[in-house]
Amino acid sequence: MPIRSRFSIPVPLSSIPTQVFGSADGPLPEKLAFADCEAPEILRLTLHDYREWSKRLAAGLIQAGLQDGDRVLLHSGNSIFTPVVAMGVIMAGGIVSMANPMFVPKELAHQVRDSGARFLLTATDLMECANEAASLVGLDQDYVYIFDDTPLAAPNRPLSTSQQKHWSSLLAGPAEGTRFRWEGFSTEDQANRTAFLFYSSGTTGVPKGVEVTHRNIVANNCQIIHHQRLDPRFRQLDEAGIATTICPLPMYHGLGLVMCALVSPGRHVPVYIMKRYDGRKLVQYIDRFKVTELLLVPPILRWMAKDPYVRSGGVDLSSVKRVACGAAPLSVAATKEFESLWENGQVNVKQAWGLSE
Repeated sequence: MPIRSRFSIPVPLSSIPTQVFGSADGPLPEKLAFADCEAPEILRLTLHDYREWSKRLAAGLIQAGLQDGDRVLLHSGNSIFTPVVAMGVIMAGGIVSMANPMFVPKELAHQVRDSGARFLLTATDLMECANEAASLVGLDQDYVYIFDDTPLAAPNRPLSTSQQKHWSSLLAGPAEGTRFRWEGFSTEDQANRTAFLFYSSGTTGVPKGVEVTHRNIVANNCQIIHHQRLDPRFRQLDEAGIATTICPLPMYHGLGLVMCALVSPGRHVPVYIMKRYDGRKLVQYIDRFKVTELLLVPPILRWMAKDPYVRSGGVDLSSVKRVACGAAPLSVAATKEFESLWENGQVNVKQAWGLSE
């Protein structure tokens, strides 16, 4: 007879947007979803904002010609709008792919070609690379867009130019966004549709695309949230409404995107987003925003454990209650050195691993 884990849980037949938001028009708490670490009072989205901006993008993409299964490639560092792009594409029935902002034109061209991207959104300072990549693969410039934070940072500034469209031109109006409804899932075939096309790091050759379905993500999110709630400290933080996390990891990678754009909003946990990693700023932000949960990779954890500024008490890390580390192995010695930053065993690092495949 089959042996089942006592931790087994049912996985709902749900789309990703339904799992995160519940519905397209149901009430959501006016609670912070994302804030930019550098400008948290200006660049911020509540859970309601997150859903509405995503719906506006979904409606606009469909108007621009996006069809079910079309791919949209985002080539950028972190932004509070990165989750909006991912969610909006999925709501519209498309497939999301993320490209490393460090790519040179040839590398970006490979991913554009291999993914079959129909739309390319790229950061302002990466436009030269994106335009060259688009030329290499024959992607029409009409489908290459500037991507940045200006819809919130400078909402009255003209964004599109005669040479280059701005991604905000893909946004439907607020009223149209409010009316938008994403497709509800009721069959296995729907749940098994591809939602993300993540790319490997290219260790054994050129990066390879990995198709990840709605069901893959929904199951993964259910597992993570269930596992977290088995820990009394997680439950206490959630019930008290004070759980807070920070995203120093790149969201072009599956780990950062899934945990920050999907799992945390699904738990109603605010995420402070770093545009790019900087160790000194990270620990200062942990102190400033009273971060309770950290998701790290070994190089960041080892740096924090050894940095004289951190070890001398230059910042207050006492708000941190939970730390997880993944993406690569971590030695016992490094773990213990890191944990010694807190007294009385307050922090116990949990290691995790996973594969996009």
